[in-house]
Amino acid sequence: MNNKKIILEKLKEIRPQGLCDDCLAELLNIFPRQQTNRICNELAEKDDISRRKDCCMRKCEKASQHKYVNFAKEFQNRLESDGQLAEINKQAKMESIKIYNDLPLWIRTAFRNIPYIGTNIDYVMSQKGMKFYKNRIEIFLDNLATEIERLDESKINKEFIQTEEFFEIIRQAIEYSTKAIDNEKILEYAKIVRSSVEIDFVPVMSPSEMLYVFSGMSKEQVIVLRAINMAIKNGATEIQGYGKSIEAFISIELHSDLMFHIKRIESAGLLTEKTGAILSYSGGSYTLTPTGRKLLDYINDNRL
Repeated sequence: MNNKKIILEKLKEIRPQGLCDDCLAELLNIFPRQQTNRICNELAEKDDISRRKDCCMRKCEKASQHKYVNFAKEFQNRLESDGQLAEINKQAKMESIKIYNDLPLWIRTAFRNIPYIGTNIDYVMSQKGMKFYKNRIEIFLDNLATEIERLDESKINKEFIQTEEFFEIIRQAIEYSTKAIDNEKILEYAKIVRSSVEIDFVPVMSPSEMLYVFSGMSKEQVIVLRAINMAIKNGATEIQGYGKSIEAFISIELHSDLMFHIKRIESAGLLTEKTGAILSYSGGSYTLTPTGRKLLDYINDNRL
């Protein structure tokens, strides 16, 4: 095993703590010490480890100076090997190209024949599309790593991580992330995955359902949903006037399209309009569906 792999294995072994270059060199018998420094810098540049000014776990004599300390990447330690993350990225690249290249030839030819922009469309779909696809997956993985770092290791359900159910949650989250142009939505997906691995997680709604609901909502509709939540916390029992009653909880820019967003949230099965022969009722009053209440319970649990 070469020194690079030895260092990676040692950092995984002591996770979530870290070691400075000097202590790694001493513990692993890597000399000269500069070799350890070079390897760790290379690993950090490739994003294989985290490297920052922090306290070394050995509390060595220079620890108080906050030397550069090396840490194993949180999410990568949940994969079976270092090569798997690289394989995910590789597959993401190939998948984005395959989606476009699998289109019938006549469709691709039709793209190219569009005046002025056809060639650019073909280039974006066949080449830049790969970059967009990969970038969205990387944003999801970065957000997931940040979310997991918020947890104490003792609070992580490691048995659940080995199950087919967790595999499916990850698969769905990656799939939805590749379709999201809004980074805020990708962050929500990472938070849902994080909550699913918490030992004390008692779901009122399954993570798969949560991912599905958020995948069908725009950033604006998530903001409106949170405004509905705030109105209910303030004592509201229903949303009135096609959303007029929650205008105080959202920015003025959303006021003109509020009715549209309310209707979209209704179509997602989270709101239902009051019906029946109600005297003087002119429409536009909504109450939460059972699914909508579950979703807000989830949000109120400070998980999202």
